[in-house]
Order: sequence, then structure tokens, then C-alpha cells
Amino acid sequence: MDPNKSTMDSGQSDKPYKFERKTSDQESQLRQLAEAHSKQINDILHQNKLLEKQRDDIVQRLNEISAQNRNTGYLEKMIKYLADQEQKNEQLLATMKQQIDMLQLEAMKKALQSRHTGPPASQRIEKVQQPIQHAYIPFFGGGSLFSEISALRLTYLKNGGNDQMILAHLQDLLTEAQLIERQEKRPRPIRKKPKTEHGPVNRHMSDRLINLEMENQQLEDQLFRLQLQRQKNSRLPRTTHVAEKSVQLPRFIKEQTRHNIKTLNAELEVLKQEFEIQKLKRRIKTSATRRVNPKASSVFPLAEGKPDTPELPKHLLNFSQGLDPAPYDPISGFVVFYDYLLGLDPTYRVCRLSVTLCSGGLEMGSPSPLPPVYCETSSSKLHEYKNQNIAILATKQAVPRVRPSSNISLIIELQASGGYDPYGQEISRLIPRGWVKIDIFDSQNRVISGHWKIPIRILPVKPSLTTGALNGVPQLENTELHIRLVNARDADAQSLYSIEINNSMFYKYPPLTAAYIYQEELLQPLPYYSSFLTLNMQPAYRDIVDSPPSRNNIMTQ
Repeated sequence: MDPNKSTMDSGQSDKPYKFERKTSDQESQLRQLAEAHSKQINDILHQNKLLEKQRDDIVQRLNEISAQNRNTGYLEKMIKYLADQEQKNEQLLATMKQQIDMLQLEAMKKALQSRHTGPPASQRIEKVQQPIQHAYIPFFGGGSLFSEISALRLTYLKNGGNDQMILAHLQDLLTEAQLIERQEKRPRPIRKKPKTEHGPVNRHMSDRLINLEMENQQLEDQLFRLQLQRQKNSRLPRTTHVAEKSVQLPRFIKEQTRHNIKTLNAELEVLKQEFEIQKLKRRIKTSATRRVNPKASSVFPLAEGKPDTPELPKHLLNFSQGLDPAPYDPISGFVVFYDYLLGLDPTYRVCRLSVTLCSGGLEMGSPSPLPPVYCETSSSKLHEYKNQNIAILATKQAVPRVRPSSNISLIIELQASGGYDPYGQEISRLIPRGWVKIDIFDSQNRVISGHWKIPIRILPVKPSLTTGALNGVPQLENTELHIRLVNARDADAQSLYSIEINNSMFYKYPPLTAAYIYQEELLQPLPYYSSFLTLNMQPAYRDIVDSPPSRNNIMTQ
């Protein structure tokens, strides 16, 4: 065999082996590169996740730091506010400490003075200043007995009274009062007085008439006081059935019932005696009046009149006592007598007034309601009030410590129950029906005192209206409020007069505060007046007519 040929054959066989080895090496390298690449990618992804997590942590910490900064600012503000408040409290405590020290010094001084000059401690009376209250006092002024007892019953129920015995007794009194009023309304025969002349005897008889009249008035006052005392003391309703007298009462009220029965019997005996005395006095009076010549009597010259004219008051000469313009005392204040309401709608059953003190159209306090009263059919002889209801208010209100100003006024709202609403339902509660505004002071800071009748205006209530502009508001049918406005020092004198519907002719429409004409202003217009000059100043009012003032007659200053 040829050696060259064998060498060539071996060289040809080594070539494919080297190629295969080379390819396997390349594949292993590629595999290693792929594994390294995937490992590197995984490391990069893991590193990316860690970076994202760090970023979230950094954002969260930044948010916490910003929130802490905000809380720090709020805390700084709160600390500053608390420091200022603490400083104010320290100043207030120092001021209070000084005041307490001063009060202690004054108390020690007063104690030393009282030891040297004052009376013994057992005889000292400590005066406690009570808060001023605008109280509405029921004023029994000779009105209808039925309405007064009804008002008393309503007041008792309103104040929370629920004693059945007292309510039953009040119901008995209402029944008796109704019977008495029916008997008094019966027409009495008119006795004609003989026209005889007796010279000096008439004067003597007139003096006797005055004395008898005074005694009769005293007896009537005593009778009224006894009636009030009986209302207070009696607690057992009166029985009219024979079988009810034998009812066995509980043991715990047996002794009290016996005591009440004894008290009632004693009071009945006293009342019988008073009635007998009153009858004797009336007989003496009627026998004396028959002998007196009516032409020669000068005691009551206005008592004679036509049968259709209303009866005039007995104290006509002093009816306007204390109602002249006078200086105002801001400490004692003024008093308003709410006498009665005339010209009410016939469907009204119960009415009430709500009073508010205002200054320049703004309320100075909460409204104060007066006690509710029953409405009655008018028995007045005046033609304008026939077939209409009336309401006897008989209430007075004292208003002390009010600084005088021409802007001070009273806003009075009329509330009533009765009638029907637009849906045909009967109105059983008190709802507003009308209102009125009353001026209290004139331009010289004096009370506009007098007997006034004020027309009630229709709703809505407008406190900002002046009394002149109020005349443009329509009147609520023919309803008029009759009041007396006086200074506090004249209230006792006005309380003595009885409230009678027939005296409504003496009530006039109040003048406007802008319609005052003062003679002093015409002579020398001064912005202010001295205190010693106001004692003798008399206002010259405009003419007051018996009709509501119109806009054309308003004179402004």
C-alpha cells in the first residue's frame, strides 16, 4: 500500500471530526451566552422592582413629611391662640380679684358703720332687689260679673290648676252670675218724680244723698271683697240634689270638708246681713229721691236725659283727673289700662291681646299676652255697637324704667277664636285677627295721657309704619280698643273708676305725635327744654273728632 495515499486518507477523515467539534463548542458558547443573558435580564428586573419599591417608600415618606409640616403649622396656630387666651384669662382674673378686694373693703366699711350707727342685727331688714317684670294685673273695674269669673277660671286653668272642686265651684259661680245678670237686664218701670219745690230742704236732702251714696259704695266694695274671699276659701262644690248630701266623703278630707262647710255657712250669713243692709239703704235712698226736686239738685246735673241716651258716669267731674300733660318720671314709668274692646265680630268667642314694646319699629322684648276673656253680646245703647260683640279686658300694665323717646310705641295684636276658616272648619284656637300701634311719648318726652280709642287694623303687622301711615291701613270691621294711658303716679287715682261701656263717649282718637303744636315752639324754637320750664308747658293739640284721622289732615313737622 502506498504511504502517501494512506496519509491523504487519514487527513480527509480528520476534517469532519474537527468540524463537528467546532460546532459543538459554538453551541455551548451560545448556550452559555443565552443563560448569562437571561440571568442578566432577571437581575435587571429584580433590580427594577427594588427601585420601584424604594420609589414608593420615598413618596410615602415625602407625604408624611408634608403632612407633618401641615400639622406643625396648625399646632403652632393653636399654641399661639391658647397663649393669647391664657393672657386674657390672667388679665380677667386680675380684674376680678381687684373687684373682689374692693367689694370686701366696702363690706368691711359698711359693717363698721352699721356697728357704730346702725340698728341691732335682729331688727335689720335686708332689701333684695327683684327683677323688674312687666306684669299684667287682672283689674276688676265694675265690668260684667260673668266675664270676670270666666277670666278668673281661664287664668286658673292657664296657670296649671286642675282641682276639680275649685272648677266645680267656679262653674256654680258662673251659673249664679248669669242668673243675676238676666234679672238685672229686665226692664224696670220708670217712676216719674213729682215736680214740687222745697227750698232749704233740697240742700239737706242732697247732702244726705251724697252720704247714702258713699255708704252704698262702701257696702258694695265689702260685698265684692267677701265674694273674692269666698272664692279663695271655698274648696267644696255646692250640692243641689238631696241625695248628694248623704254621700260619704273620704276620711282624709272629712275634717277639711266640715271646716269648709262651716266657713261657707258663716260667709252666707254675713252676705245675707249685707244684702239686708243694702236693701234698707236703697229704700232710704229711693224715698229720699222722691222728695227732692230734680230741678234744684245740682249734685248730678247731667243725670237727666232721654230714655235712649246712655247713662253718664257718677264721677263725671273727676273722670279725667291726672290725664293732663305732665313731666314724665323715667323711674316709675307709665301705666296702660286696657278697658274693653268694642265692635267685635259676632262670631268671636274668646279674645286676647298680645303687647310688645317697640322702639323705632324694633321689638324691645318678647310679646306679652294679656289674660284671655270671653266675648259678649253688646248691651250698649249706642247704635254703632248694636248687634256686635264686646270684650271687657279690665287689665292694667305697669311699665317702669323706660327712657322717654318719641320712637317708643306699643304694638298690640288682637287674637280671637271663633268663626270658620276657608275650608269650613270651626276655629277653636286663638289666631291673630288685627293689630294696632300706639305712640307713648310726644316730642317733649311726655306721656300722651288720656282716654283713647284706637281702631284695630287688618293684618299683616308692620311695626315700621308710623301712626300717620297707619291710617291708610283698613280697619278690622268696627273694632276699637279703649285704653287709658297715664303716668305711674296717677295710676292709683285711675284705678278707682269703674269700667262701663256707656262711658265710651269720653274716649277720643289719639292725636298723632307729628301733629302736636306747641306754643313755646312758635315763640322760640329751641332744640332742648330745661327741666324747670317743662313743669308749666301745656301742649295745644289739634281738634280731635269722633272719626279716625285721615291722611289729608296729617300735619308733619
